[in-house]
Amino acid sequence: AESFGCSSYYRDVKMLPIQVGGRPLCAWRDQQMSQATGVEQNKRLASRAITEIISEGNFDVIDEILAEDFAQYGGVSGDLQGTDALEEWMEQVYAGFSEFEATEEFSLCEDDLVAVRVTYSGTHDGEFMGIPATDEYVEITGTTIFRVEDGRIVEGWVETDTIGILQQVGAMDSSTA
Repeated sequence: AESFGCSSYYRDVKMLPIQVGGRPLCAWRDQQMSQATGVEQNKRLASRAITEIISEGNFDVIDEILAEDFAQYGGVSGDLQGTDALEEWMEQVYAGFSEFEATEEFSLCEDDLVAVRVTYSGTHDGEFMGIPATDEYVEITGTTIFRVEDGRIVEGWVETDTIGILQQVGAMDSSTA
């Protein structure tokens, strides 16, 4: 039984462990716990990306959270390759919106993928994507799906309410959407 990673209890009482799917229950349980731990770690990593990097602008933690070759696809920014590109994009966001905030509403995780629902908000009091400041408070929602590999986020697919932001800053009439 010990060869399956089970405690010496089974050896001491001279009985075989209960089997689940052809494997001792304790080995199955350990695998489930390991997967749950990995899932929770991935969710925490995604949460840190939203809170510390996107909302707080703490670029000092990028190397802890994102892989060196991080890639982001979609969203208002369009595709971004590398952490430098993400930093540059976020600097444009911070310049265009004071009190910018990204709030994680909830997250779901399966294996190496974490989906996060986010609300983005701020006051459009600086130029953003060529749109002059309007002093309008803006709030949009979005969903990002992160892929985690070796303890870092390697990819992110972003869907945001781009029409919503354009309407709220007056760059698009709501009747044309």
